[in-house]
Amino acid sequence: MTPYMAVASCLPLVLAAPLVAQATWVVSGGGAALQNAITIAAPGDVLDVQPGLYDPVVCSKGLRIALQSGAEISTVSTSVPALSVTNVPAGETFQVDGGSVRGIVASQCAGTIVVDGVRVELYAVMPFTACSGPIVFDGASYPSVPFVSGHVQFNNCPQVTFRNSAAPQLTITGSRVALQNCTVRPWGFSAPGIQLVSGGLTIAGGYTTGSAAVFFSIARPAIRIDAGELVLTGGATIEALQYPGSWTAVGIEANGGTIRRDPSVSVLGTPPIAGPATVFTVPIPSLAVTHTANTMNVTTRGQAGDVLVTFAGLMAPPFPTPWGDAWLSPGDPILDITLLPASGTGGFSRAFTTVPPFVLLTLQSVAISPAGALQVGAPTRFAWN
Repeated sequence: MTPYMAVASCLPLVLAAPLVAQATWVVSGGGAALQNAITIAAPGDVLDVQPGLYDPVVCSKGLRIALQSGAEISTVSTSVPALSVTNVPAGETFQVDGGSVRGIVASQCAGTIVVDGVRVELYAVMPFTACSGPIVFDGASYPSVPFVSGHVQFNNCPQVTFRNSAAPQLTITGSRVALQNCTVRPWGFSAPGIQLVSGGLTIAGGYTTGSAAVFFSIARPAIRIDAGELVLTGGATIEALQYPGSWTAVGIEANGGTIRRDPSVSVLGTPPIAGPATVFTVPIPSLAVTHTANTMNVTTRGQAGDVLVTFAGLMAPPFPTPWGDAWLSPGDPILDITLLPASGTGGFSRAFTTVPPFVLLTLQSVAISPAGALQVGAPTRFAWN
C-alpha cells in the first residue's frame, strides 16, 4: 500500500492507492477466457473485459476486473456463484466494476474488496465470511425481481460499507456494516429486509423495507435486531410493508440490543418499534459526499448549534466508543470544523492538487454540543477512482 499526501486548507489528508496497475490485459471471447486471464495476471493488473458471457471465476489476488457494457460473469448452477473472491492478501485490493455478475461471494480476505457500479444479478445466498479487510459496495445494484429471493450474509466481517446502492435481504452476524443512501427492498417469503443477529449496523439516509411474502400477503419488519447496536440517522426511512385489511408488521422488531435513532429518521409500522431493545433518540450527525476528479464536496447534517469536526483518512476497522463507533484511526487528520446553522445542514468543499488513480477513503464527523456533549456520526466510505 503506497501512501500519498495531499494538502487542503493547510490540513493534511492521507490518501492511499492500494491498486497500482502493473499491466492491462484485454479479455474477450467469453467462456473460460476471464479465468485464464486471472490465473496469469499479477497483483495490481487490470483486466479489461470485453462484452460476452463468461464462465464462473475464482480470484485470490488483488486485481481490477473492469467489465465493459455487455460483459457478464454468469452461472447456471444454484451452488456455484459467478464470482468467488478468496484469500486476497493484506495490502492488496480486488475490484470489480461495471457489467453484470450473477452472484458474488468472498471468504478469508485480509485485503480490500470493492464492488463498484456492478449489477449483481440475484443469486440464492451470497455469503461474505471472515473477511477482515474492507468491503465496499459503491453504486452497486441488486435488482428487485419478483419471486426471486437474493440474500447477502456477512459473517465476521468488521468493515462493510454500502454506498448509493440497491441491496437485497441482508443478514449481519458478528460484523459491522454501514449503509449510506441505499435502498433495501428485498423479495422473499418470511424475512425482514435486514436482520442484525450480532455486531453493528449504521443506516444513514435511504429507504429500508421488509420483504413481501409472495402468495400469502404477509408483511415482514424492515429490520429485526437480536443483539448488537443499530444506528439510524441522515433522514432515513424504515418501513414495514403493510397490506390494508390483512397482515401488518412492525417497522423494527427488536429481540434485544440497542437502537440509537436520530430525530430525522422515520420508522413506519404497526407499531414502529416493538420489543425489548434499549432505544435512545439522540442527534446523530451524518455526511453526504460527491466528488469530481480533484474536488470533494461534503454536505453535513446534524443538530443546529453543534460544532461538527470532520475527520478523513484511510479505511480502518471500527472500534466502539461511549459516543458511537469510530471508523477512523485516532491519528487521522481533521478535514473541516463547522458550526451548524439553524437549518442543521452545512457543507464544505476541498480541492486537491494530486489525487491517486484509486483511493478508498473514510470520512466521519464528531458533533460537540454547546453543553459539551459528544456524538460520533455515521461514516461515509467510498471509492474515489
